[in-house]
Amino acid sequence: MKTKIFTLFLALAASVGPMLATIYSGTCGANYNNLTWSLNTEDSTLVIEGSGAMRDFPWNYSLGGYTTPWYKYHDYIAHVSLSSELTTIGMYAFAECYCLKTITIPENVMSIGANAFLYLHLNSVHISSLSSWCNITFANFDSNPLNSVHHLYLNGTEITDLVIPDDVTNINNFAFAYCECLTSVTLSDSLLSIGKQAFSNCTNVTNVSVGNGVTTIGDQAFKDCSNLTNLIIGASVASIGDKAFENCSNLTSVTLNSNAICSVDYGLMKGVQTIFGTQVQEYIIGESVNSIGENFCSYSQSLTSVSIGNNVIAIGKGAFHTCTNLISVTMGNGVEEIGNLAFANCCKLTSLILSENLSSVGSNVFSLCSLTSVDIPRSLHYIGPSMFSSCAKLKNVTLHDNITSIGKGAFIECDSLNNILIPNSVTEIGDDAFYGCQSLSNILLSNNITHIGNYVFYKCKKLTSIEIPSGVRSIGKYAFAESGLTSIEIPARVQSIGESAFELSGLTSIVIPDSVTTIGNKAFASCVNMTNVMLGNNIDSIGEKAFYVCVELTDINIPVSVKSIGVSAFEECHSLTHIEIPDSVRIIREKTFWNCKNLTNVTIGNNVVTIGNNAFDKCDKLPNIIIPASVTRIGQLAFRGIELRTVTCLGEVPATFENTYNSPYLYPFCATCDSLIVYVPCGALDAYQNSAWNAYDLRYTPSEYNLQVLVKDQIGGTIQKENNSCASSIIAIPEEGYYFVQWSDSIKDNPRIITLTQDTSFTAIFAKQIFTITFVDDNDTILSSQEVEYNTMPIPPADPVKTNDAQYSYIFVGWSPTIVAATLDATYKATYNRTTNQYTITFLNDDNSVLSSQLWDYGVTPTCERPSKEEDENYTYTFNGWTPEIVPVVADAIYTATYEATPKSEGMEDVFGDITENPSKIFENGSIYILMPNGQKYSIVGNQIK
Repeated sequence: MKTKIFTLFLALAASVGPMLATIYSGTCGANYNNLTWSLNTEDSTLVIEGSGAMRDFPWNYSLGGYTTPWYKYHDYIAHVSLSSELTTIGMYAFAECYCLKTITIPENVMSIGANAFLYLHLNSVHISSLSSWCNITFANFDSNPLNSVHHLYLNGTEITDLVIPDDVTNINNFAFAYCECLTSVTLSDSLLSIGKQAFSNCTNVTNVSVGNGVTTIGDQAFKDCSNLTNLIIGASVASIGDKAFENCSNLTSVTLNSNAICSVDYGLMKGVQTIFGTQVQEYIIGESVNSIGENFCSYSQSLTSVSIGNNVIAIGKGAFHTCTNLISVTMGNGVEEIGNLAFANCCKLTSLILSENLSSVGSNVFSLCSLTSVDIPRSLHYIGPSMFSSCAKLKNVTLHDNITSIGKGAFIECDSLNNILIPNSVTEIGDDAFYGCQSLSNILLSNNITHIGNYVFYKCKKLTSIEIPSGVRSIGKYAFAESGLTSIEIPARVQSIGESAFELSGLTSIVIPDSVTTIGNKAFASCVNMTNVMLGNNIDSIGEKAFYVCVELTDINIPVSVKSIGVSAFEECHSLTHIEIPDSVRIIREKTFWNCKNLTNVTIGNNVVTIGNNAFDKCDKLPNIIIPASVTRIGQLAFRGIELRTVTCLGEVPATFENTYNSPYLYPFCATCDSLIVYVPCGALDAYQNSAWNAYDLRYTPSEYNLQVLVKDQIGGTIQKENNSCASSIIAIPEEGYYFVQWSDSIKDNPRIITLTQDTSFTAIFAKQIFTITFVDDNDTILSSQEVEYNTMPIPPADPVKTNDAQYSYIFVGWSPTIVAATLDATYKATYNRTTNQYTITFLNDDNSVLSSQLWDYGVTPTCERPSKEEDENYTYTFNGWTPEIVPVVADAIYTATYEATPKSEGMEDVFGDITENPSKIFENGSIYILMPNGQKYSIVGNQIK
């Protein structure tokens, strides 16, 4: 109702012409410290004079009036000037003074009450002291008590670039809220804290510099500073309140000098953007920061640039993880450590300057970045696990000669990397290191690596050749799988080739050196262009599917060292024509030669026990097969689909058939092979007819073949041959000094029974007998071992030396027995003469004078004449023994005589004379003392008391 009355008054005034100025004045009464007031209606200025505090509630509707006389004119007030002696502005002091636009607040005001300017829209506030203004206490903590201050004047000059004086240590809550006049804020190093909403809604502020003394920034301190673009946080800031920079929508650059803010672990999906907003594009980490905490700015979608100061030592785990718009990172040279995933998934990161002192990196540090070139600093001695994984644009990497290892997956799926030089300082390349580097065509490996790890060059499609260093001892699984390799030389020290090492590669041939003992599962599987394989002579095992689907493979040797051939090892080798399975193999496993459709000749070793299911299934062109006598089981369908004409069984006991369902269709050979002839040994026909073999045409093995037996080079022995109707016997007889090695077909049986299936020639191979001559020390330690031909003198090693011990010294005298020309294996043992050691034993008197010093044999107990010691004025002495106690001789030793001292007794009356007290005589540690009644103790020396 008051507003309507005032509006009517103004309308009436306008109708009668200009109003004359009116001045109202009076006192506020005792309840208001007798403040005086005056109101000039011409300029609408209210002046309040006096000292003390303005009381709360200048009006009170419940009392039907105003508690201060001036308030009834509040609708006239546009300006307020307060006494310089005023200290407090009370609650609701100017509430509902709707026309009030400016106010002058003196520097002695210490507090402004809640809602002091309720419902107003102050345009400007005039102050005379920034220091005083910063320390005013605003009682209203829910909203700014000045509501909407657009302009703040200091001694008549509007403040735009605010510089807080050095004498200010705290800026209280709401101090500069809504000051739209401010464009920049500089906070001194002496400032300690910034209060709640101290600068909120300063919408024209563009730059804020927080001094190095500030420790606390309050809640919403800079909230809604919508034009703030640059912010500097001082070194001492330890806490920043909730929503301190909320809605600072244009804040794009933040300089952080606070280690407390930078080093904290923010937690996944949080980061400093929860403080400064998700719109920040640049963080500059100042020189006072020494570490960047975990997840510092992870998952920021706006960050484009990071500059890290020279004093930052460590960058925490995931510090900038998934900053998807981060383009540039510059590190100061203080950075020594970068944690896991620190810059992972920064998919636009193209510019990177690493610290020259970087020495430690975690895993996946730069994975999924857009880096094109990287220069590794010399301080870093290794490339971390997955350090550059999936950096699809990375083309060039410079590795210095201090690098010793490349971590697992270091360059995995770096699709653009086309060449790299691995310095000789590198001794280890981790698994997956260059996995999926599809452009890699040239790589020079360090000469000091010993292992090619798992998946190292997997799917390197353009890698057609590579030189493996001579020191490499093993090739890991999938190392070159699905690569473009067409040729490779495996060094002579490689011992194992891992699973799928060359699977689906472009190899055309391979030579496996003698050093290799193991070929892993699928090692050369699906090498569809490979035509020739040469296996080394020491391979022990060939893994499952090792040469699976090598469809162009025409020739492969299986050395006699092979003991195990895995399932499907040569399955689908369509071009293979000839196979010899050595005697070292005991099992031909399932599908070993399945669908080798051009296989025409197979030799099965004489120690094979089992032929597995489908072992030669679909080997369509195999006409004949010989089953050695060692075979006891043949798996179902082992020779299915083969148009065999003959099977020759060498065993007198028929091999059993594996037949899960007892069906003729699962027999090892074709179901109804009426034309299949099976030859069996003499005398074994009945046994075969009483077995599953009776399904076939059983016949004795033909004996009408010619057998020729020779001696190789006619050296070393003779042979004998005996023929009969079914089999022949051949015997090799060595001459003296020779032994029988083997027959020309590598069989060592002697004598040997031969069942002929064709014209056959055998050559007996003899060799000079070789004997092992061993020379050992007298404790049976082997000194040397040599192989010596028959009737040749062995050469002994250099005369051995036996280490002297405490008891004896030793001199080598020869070998036992006497060395003779070799006719048998022999062992010769070293023999020694020994002499007993002597040691110096010294006996001393207790004054260290020598009583005796001489040599004694080891183990003898030394002796010395009993010594004596002369008495003195206080004691007589009796020999008490030797220290230490005498023991048998084991080393040089010194023994010292010990004595028991007996004091010379004196009568107390002779010593003390006229002493009237009653002392007592005591003995301690062999000496006499006088103990007085007062506790004083005296020594007796002769007739003197001391």
